[in-house]
Amino acid sequence: MLNVSDDRNVRVAALVIISDAVDVEALTAAVGVPPDRSLGKGKVRPGSTLPFPAKEHSWEIRESGRRSVAISEVIERLLCRAIPLRNAIMGVKKSGCEVKLKIIQWISDDDPHGPGFSLDGNALKFLADVGAFVDVDQYLE
Repeated sequence: MLNVSDDRNVRVAALVIISDAVDVEALTAAVGVPPDRSLGKGKVRPGSTLPFPAKEHSWEIRESGRRSVAISEVIERLLCRAIPLRNAIMGVKKSGCEVKLKIIQWISDDDPHGPGFSLDGNALKFLADVGAFVDVDQYLE
């Protein structure tokens, strides 16, 4: 269970590109910016509690925030970085990659923002344009 008094983030939004065939270096070249996190197929994420090799290559940009930051603000910061990459992401999607918006939110009774988030029309258009699916994990403390 996450202790919100520690240094871990309790809100995360990430745009993740996943591919069985296109490696991280090729994804980075195609998108034009380096990832904040990446993992090559067959590699194990350093510090992982479950040391299983990755089934595919993954490239991601991410934003995070502490309890005092609303998850909607974290998502907005991520989309400010991701939307300018729309055409490049659409290109890698055409090469068979999957794209997802990953959202992680830890919630408690005394959460200053409460559960949930919203996406405006521009965010939804971007997600539709790049063919992204949305993966939301919300945890209770």
